[in-house]
This record gives sequence, structure tokens and C-alpha cells, in this order.
Amino acid sequence: MSDASNLLNQPVGDHVAEGAQTPGTSVEWTHAELQSIAGTIEELQRRLEVANSQLSTAANVETTESEIGRLFVEVQRFSEDSLSKLELQIFGILCAAEDKAKAILTEATQEAIEIRRQAQEAAFLSTKTAQELQSAIAGFTTVNNELVRELGALNSMLTPASEQGVRQIDHSFNGAGSG
Repeated sequence: MSDASNLLNQPVGDHVAEGAQTPGTSVEWTHAELQSIAGTIEELQRRLEVANSQLSTAANVETTESEIGRLFVEVQRFSEDSLSKLELQIFGILCAAEDKAKAILTEATQEAIEIRRQAQEAAFLSTKTAQELQSAIAGFTTVNNELVRELGALNSMLTPASEQGVRQIDHSFNGAGSG
């Protein structure tokens, strides 16, 4: 304890008795007591500053904790909003992709049906054309055979009798035969 607190704790009569014994010491004693009081005041001021600093630090910590909590809440809201927007965009993209896929599938199906129809028509037409061509060839063959016979008969009528014998031999030799 300081001298000032010792002085306060002493009985009243002791102060007077000390002061009465030595007059020079009372100035020294007062000076010492003032220095002790000044030292105590300085120590109390230092402790007050430390306490204020700690109080300020505690307040800053509370403010910082509060600010961090608020920031976490804002980050959470932002994350949720961003995820919600992203989900909506993804849903829109998937819907658009599905619609596009359906359109492509529909178009491809229609094209396949048209190609099959054209192939069937072509097969039918080529079969029909081949049959018609065969019929035409058969008809030309028949007509040509008749023309050859008629030409042979005409030739026979126009040829004199002596040459007719030679002609008949020529025809039988060439494999044409007479008709």
C-alpha cells in the first residue's frame, strides 16, 4: 500500500503526533505523500487506459463478430439467389434442348418417311419400267420376226425362178430357214 493509504488507515491522533515531533519531516512527509498520490493516480490512469483499451477491443470484437455474422448471412442469401438463378437457367436450357431435340427427331422422322416413300416408288417404277421394257422388247421381237418373214416372202416373189433355187440354198445354209 502507498503512504497515502497508510496515512488514511492510521488513527487521527497518530498523524498529529508525528507532525509534532519533527517540523522538517512534515514537509518531506507531505512531499512523499504527494508523490505517492501522484504515482497512485498515474497507476490508476494507466489501468484506466488498459481497461478502456480492453473495453474498446471487446467492443471491436463484438462489432467484428456481428459484422462477420451479417456478412455470412449476406453470403448465404447471395449463394441461394445465385443457385436459384442458375437452376432456372439450367431448366430453361434443358427445356430448349428438349424442344430442339423433339424438332430434330420430328424432322428426321419425316425425312425418313419421305425417303422410304420415294424408294418404294422408285422400286415400283423401276419394276414397272422393267416390265414395260420387257414387253416392248418382246413386242419388237415379234414384229421384227414378222418383218423378216414378210421381207423373205417379198424377196421370194421378186426373185426370178432360177435364182430362187440359189436363194433357198443360201437361206438354208445361213440358218435363216424359210418360213
